[in-house]
Amino acid sequence: VGFAHTAATTGHEPIVINSRVWIPLNDKAADERNAFVHRSLVSNAPKATGAAWAVGDALYWDATAKQFTKTTTSNTLCGFAVEARASGDTTSGLIEFDSF
Repeated sequence: VGFAHTAATTGHEPIVINSRVWIPLNDKAADERNAFVHRSLVSNAPKATGAAWAVGDALYWDATAKQFTKTTTSNTLCGFAVEARASGDTTSGLIEFDSF
């Protein structure tokens, strides 16, 4: 999906636009057209520590800490775990990422 966002984007760093999580593919300045991923398998992404993930757990994007988490408060639902992770892990296993 391609569109221009009002803020600058960093390639492969998820952002929240209109309560949806999108992953820009390129670094772009504000108001420049970019390609965004809205559904994909994602792995080795930043993961919040403190909670283990089981297969099927709902996952959220924490836009402040810039990491995937199981914490619902103030975060945006964006997929589910396809691989389990330990509470101390700092990177994700496989995630079924979906903006919708």
